[in-house]
Amino acid sequence: HILGYVQYITIESFGSIGVATFWSFANSTLTLKAAKTYYGFIIAAAQLGAIGGSTVATISTISLPNMFLLACVGIFAQISIMQVYAKRFPHGMDEEDDAAMAENEDGRDFEDELLAKAKKSQQEHQTETITETQDVDNGPMNSKVFMSGVYLILKHNYLLLILGVSCLYEVSLTCLDYEMKLIGLNRFRAPPELMEDSSVVNTNMTQEEATAFTTFMGRYGQLTNLLSLLLSYFAFPYLMDNYGLKHTLRIFPSLLVAITLMTFVALPKNLPVLFISMSLLKALTYSINDPAKEILYIPTSNTVKFKAKFWIDVVGARFAKAIGSSINTYAGTIERIVQYGSLPSVVTALALWVICYAAGIEFDSLLESGKVIGSEEDETTPEVPMSYRHMDDDDLSYDLSDNVAERSESGWESNATIEMVTRSDSTME
Repeated sequence: HILGYVQYITIESFGSIGVATFWSFANSTLTLKAAKTYYGFIIAAAQLGAIGGSTVATISTISLPNMFLLACVGIFAQISIMQVYAKRFPHGMDEEDDAAMAENEDGRDFEDELLAKAKKSQQEHQTETITETQDVDNGPMNSKVFMSGVYLILKHNYLLLILGVSCLYEVSLTCLDYEMKLIGLNRFRAPPELMEDSSVVNTNMTQEEATAFTTFMGRYGQLTNLLSLLLSYFAFPYLMDNYGLKHTLRIFPSLLVAITLMTFVALPKNLPVLFISMSLLKALTYSINDPAKEILYIPTSNTVKFKAKFWIDVVGARFAKAIGSSINTYAGTIERIVQYGSLPSVVTALALWVICYAAGIEFDSLLESGKVIGSEEDETTPEVPMSYRHMDDDDLSYDLSDNVAERSESGWESNATIEMVTRSDSTME
């Protein structure tokens, strides 16, 4: 049991921090043109990797310990690749690199130029790093900076809305996921048998039962990631182009309310319904809700993006999931999770819909007024581009466009930003 808890904590921590760290690194080192060229491939490869991992779980000849071993090998391979990449390209790309990449389509000359540039500026970069390190105060001020993200969230209502959009659904999804897994375990586990003394029930799963349940979860992962791949590639750009963020943001909470009512009230303890519903909800989370949530950060300052976002995406989401897990722990059985998990799940799903509705309206209002949330805490925050102002969300399309490079207080340069641009050429001019 202790090892199981350690594994769960480790996996959840890696999923929360590892993915966020990767995208922070990518956004800080690649230019916008490079992001346009390679981000689609990266996302597609990630989904294919997830489908591959789920497929491995369905192979009965691979035991659970061997699956954990494969996962560890993959993690260490990722660390090694990132280490090699950081050594070969220690500095972020800039506009000159974009021009070189365009002139050298085969990529070989461009790589040589980038390596030469990196070597030339490495000594200067190391000197700057040493100077910045000497200026760092390790005293109480660092604690204040660390906690300033909480202050920003409590200060601005818009950030509280983003907090709700990012976290509330975790309660419902955690309860639904637990219900599905309990029913799945009960479906694939043989009837309990009495021990020799006829006083204790033997509920341990056999190897065959564990393999059957692992295959079931593998199929679930395959369907989820396949749906996510299709939705992220086809549905999200279409929704943003035709309906805008305000309406796209309401799709996931609307389905969450409907599915929560169906699985807890109308058709409780129905494994096929839960299997399809959870696959769809998880896929919508990855492909629709998460990218729409990231766009909500556009009218915010650098300070908000780097300080408040950590507390929202990591701490807030984990806390919401812990609430759902506490409900599951208290329930314990299929009957009790339906009894005690239905009300919190329905309430949080309804609250999420209301908050998404309000967040979409507030987002439009900020774009129209040109106000930047948290600008008073960030002296280097540029004003919202004129193309953001006097626009409704329905007049916007989702695109990546050149923008002013932003520098965070940590020293990383943000070379790729998401910009909302108008569809009409006259407005852009």
